[in-house]
Amino acid sequence: MTEENIEPLRSRLPGFFTASAFRSQGQQKAIEAAFDDIDRMVGLANVKRAIADFLSYAEVQRLRSLYRLPEAPLSMNMVFRGPPGTGKTVVARRLGLILKAMDFLQRGHVVEVDRSTLTSMYRDASGAQVQEKVKEATGGVLFIDEAYAIAGISTQRGATQVPGAVQDEAGKQTIETLMKLMEDKRGDLVVIAAGYDEPMRRFLDANPGLASRFNHSIEFEHYSGEELLQILLQNVAKSGYFVHEDANHVAGRFLDRQQGSDDFGNGRGVRNFFENAVTAQAVRLGREGSAIARLAAQQGKGASDEDLNALRLIAVDDIRAAIDKMKNM
Repeated sequence: MTEENIEPLRSRLPGFFTASAFRSQGQQKAIEAAFDDIDRMVGLANVKRAIADFLSYAEVQRLRSLYRLPEAPLSMNMVFRGPPGTGKTVVARRLGLILKAMDFLQRGHVVEVDRSTLTSMYRDASGAQVQEKVKEATGGVLFIDEAYAIAGISTQRGATQVPGAVQDEAGKQTIETLMKLMEDKRGDLVVIAAGYDEPMRRFLDANPGLASRFNHSIEFEHYSGEELLQILLQNVAKSGYFVHEDANHVAGRFLDRQQGSDDFGNGRGVRNFFENAVTAQAVRLGREGSAIARLAAQQGKGASDEDLNALRLIAVDDIRAAIDKMKNM
């Protein structure tokens, strides 16, 4: 699906959502700003569709409550499944803001944790660490990155794990404490467990009651080569650069080859690629010398368009140098 065919979030939602009497004008503006941030993210058609479906469900339950109709149990805990660098943390932050504006959360902040912050090397201490982080996240979102690691599950092929088995007491204690607190804090805490697809499936089998705590699952897919190039060009424009047409073609071919690669890291890989290109541009300008010397002499005043464009241009040699560096990392 191309970027042009991805329907904006607000047009996916029922009409009463965008003209809700439940919220103030300020709350509605906060929701729309968060929607716009998500819509500006490249790709993620499945994610945007799933978020719209979830918010529609939540709003309908609110409407049923208004008319004293029985409400379905509203659990907001989620699993974000997919490779790294696909925007899971960014989406979690925006979702926290949306749920705050909808009055489902008091604060809407996001506390990011992983195994190292939820488990302890000391016997019986992991429960206290979980309690501390849940207390910090109450009123908002607890975002658990690489959640499967809590259960001792690896992403490496051929790793010797027993499916569904928690391999250490610290991980077992962490999961048991987290499950209890998720129930105790229901309605004032959203837990989002994130990580690779298959390890996350095994994580949910690590305890008989764990999967039932997460009622919503959203799949984040690898970016296509075209989408990776769009992300690169967003970074370029946002940072005040532009890419030579030949450099654009070279970058596009390189990014096409990275599609589906966990090692490249999707959006994170693109950011590294862009930073390498900017570094290569600075090295090239320093080597060429003339434009840099003139701009330095002008001290920010009266520079020619040609010299200013030299500061902004990412040339094909810069892209090739960035590719070489990425290959050697």
